[in-house]
Amino acid sequence: MSNDDDKVRFNVKMDEKLRDDAKRNTERGELSEEVRSVFRRKAYGIDSEGKPSEIERKKAELRDVRDAIDEKRRERERINAEISAEETRATRLEERISELEQQRDELGQAVEMLENMLHDGDRMWPTRIKNAVDVDSATATELYEQLQERNSELPDAAFTEPAVNDPVNWRNA
Repeated sequence: MSNDDDKVRFNVKMDEKLRDDAKRNTERGELSEEVRSVFRRKAYGIDSEGKPSEIERKKAELRDVRDAIDEKRRERERINAEISAEETRATRLEERISELEQQRDELGQAVEMLENMLHDGDRMWPTRIKNAVDVDSATATELYEQLQERNSELPDAAFTEPAVNDPVNWRNA
């Protein structure tokens, strides 16, 4: 398979005198090379010496600059998406912290109320605490343990469920 297999012939109509004068004033093959050079310039922006013309170099440079701009825009969009995701996460964390602080404050108020009841003589046990401050069993148990720690000077009767015949007030036990 020769290199000529992928070549094509191109015909141009012109005055016979023009053709003959051009042949006479050039060396053998020079006209063909000049025609090929015109095709290369038009197809690839290459000058007669086989180098890209200045306009083609500038067009290539412009393409590179535009590609760089597009890449930076894509990077900016990716960073903006990450920032947005982190802002959303921060908002959720702030909301959760607020909920936990409110819950802590409510539990603190509940402990104070239960402690006042305890010092007034009311007995405290997990079920009583659960019903008094409307919390789940686990939280009631935590509050019970907290009350025992904070009021360790009180007798055990203050922290036990009274029997049917026992007085409700632990001071009367």
